[in-house]
Order: sequence, then C-alpha cells, then structure tokens
Amino acid sequence: MTNEEKILALLEQLQEGQKQLEEGQKRTEERLDRFEKRTDERFGKFDERFGRLEADMKSVKKDTKDIKHNLDYVWEDIKRIDNRLQNQEEKLERHVK
Repeated sequence: MTNEEKILALLEQLQEGQKQLEEGQKRTEERLDRFEKRTDERFGKFDERFGRLEADMKSVKKDTKDIKHNLDYVWEDIKRIDNRLQNQEEKLERHVK
C-alpha cells in the first residue's frame, strides 16, 4: 500500500469517525431537547401548583385573621353575659335575704 493509499484510507476513516460524531451529537441534542421540554413542563406544573399554594396560604391567613377578630368579639360577649349573670345573681341574693 502506497503512502497515498494509506493517507486516503486514513482520511476515509476520519470522515467516517466525523460522521459518527455528528450523528452522536445530533442524538445527544435531541435527547437534551426532550429533557428540556420535560423539565419545562414539570417546572410549569410546579410553578402553577406553587402559585395555588401561595393563594391558599393567603386565604388561610385571611380566614385566621377573621376568626381571631370574631373570636375577640365572642369573648367580649361572653364577658358581658358573665357580668350580667353575676349582677343578676347578686340581685337575687340580695332580694332573697
């Protein structure tokens, strides 16, 4: 085999190797694209769920604040009723004596 034939054979091998590398790169890019798409979909769902969770937390905070506020009113009513009942008991005790 002459030097020229050896060079041509090596060149052919290099070209085949380059072709295989390009095909491998293409497959890798396709896999990466699919992975990025799945990741984007998952993060999109995560962002959506996280947004709903934040909205739910705000709602719970508001409900808790409202309940606490209303509970203060209920507690004040209970104190008033208790005082009223105590006064009535005292009046009854005085009246009975």
